[in-house]
Amino acid sequence: MEPIAGVICIEPSREDEACKLAHKLKLPFQTILTEHPRGYYLLVTKQRIELVPPKSLGFTPLYVDFTDKKITYRLKKISVKNEDLAKAIGCKPGIPRPRILDATAGLGQDAMVLAGLDCTLYLCERCNILSTLLADGLQRAKNMAHPPYFLKNIVSLTPENAIDFLRNTTVKFDVIYLDPMFPTRQKSALVKREMRILSDIIGLDTDASTLLALSLQKAKKRVVVKRPRLSLALEGPICTYTINGKSIRYDIYVIQE
Repeated sequence: MEPIAGVICIEPSREDEACKLAHKLKLPFQTILTEHPRGYYLLVTKQRIELVPPKSLGFTPLYVDFTDKKITYRLKKISVKNEDLAKAIGCKPGIPRPRILDATAGLGQDAMVLAGLDCTLYLCERCNILSTLLADGLQRAKNMAHPPYFLKNIVSLTPENAIDFLRNTTVKFDVIYLDPMFPTRQKSALVKREMRILSDIIGLDTDASTLLALSLQKAKKRVVVKRPRLSLALEGPICTYTINGKSIRYDIYVIQE
């Protein structure tokens, strides 16, 4: 994991907010960007909160935008018939959509697709940096004059380890969805910007098997684990079946009643 250098605010009207964020995350705070700091840092601008990568990587900042053209285009195209994720979750025409816990929400990309399919979503993300970016993206979208339609299906975002959350929550979930971090390929040209940054910030989910075991106890209908297509399954019970895409595989564990 790469340490975060601090929180920098370049918008005077948001200084108090940014200072509180730095205090919450236990990070240094400054209001003047004189030079590009070493390492990653959070930048609070007038429009949003960004995660700025080290200059040496040559990456643009990472932030959550639920109005991005790629996202809106995908939402127009998705259906329970053509979306592998929808099939993995168990969405079928004419059947009520499940209540889902996305236990490793990350930047909310999969949650957005599921919410766009009218599933009810509860999000959990233990990395404080990612949950900050996701919360900022959700709030900006909600503040729009015409918020994206799928936001009504996202009930909550909990910045907590999903293992602790599942042990303490009284909410019942039909499906628990897991997308644990996995080792990225070593050839940097093959690794997407988002994956490289997430890998640096989060590290590997070494307790993914523990989360799977607990999820199998808590889910009412199924647990779905997203994996690279050629990777090994998580340690634990053998999944009921799989759905294979070009680069991604979904391992589905059906709960026996």
